[in-house]
Amino acid sequence: MLRASLKIAFMAGAAALALQAVNATAAGIPIYTVKFVCGTQSPQPNLNAPAEPPVKPGNYATVINIEALSSEAALREILSVAGASPVNMGTSPVISQFTTVDVTCADIAKAAGTSASAFITGYVNIEFKGALQVTAVYSSQGCAFSPLIRPICSGQPAVDVVPQQPQGFAPPT
Repeated sequence: MLRASLKIAFMAGAAALALQAVNATAAGIPIYTVKFVCGTQSPQPNLNAPAEPPVKPGNYATVINIEALSSEAALREILSVAGASPVNMGTSPVISQFTTVDVTCADIAKAAGTSASAFITGYVNIEFKGALQVTAVYSSQGCAFSPLIRPICSGQPAVDVVPQQPQGFAPPT
């Protein structure tokens, strides 16, 4: 009896969440705001505690995986790089249901107008008229730095996979 009650309560809660999502989507287009960290952060010897660089020295990469879960619609990506004005990364061609798109550090650097090796952080804001699955994959690796040669990144790599949720809604167009 308890199991049946819990199942009914769970289904009612899921239905309420689905209804909230439908009502919120009717009010506008969901926006996924995804943090990115790309490039190699070198040591900054001129900083003294408690000052810190944005991240510890090392090599960082982000890939944003986007999967369309609903019928065809266009995907729009807005890039917000720390200290710069937002940049429209463009509207992709129509994305079919269950089709995936990846946004890599190379895509982000190109949209930001910087080299692929530059260290940049910021956000990619993703708009899509329909249901999406958005996941950010972050990887990092420690590096040995020398003033005479390029960094040697051979430390143990770390990978984090982070599912994303919509953060707000853009006005309907």
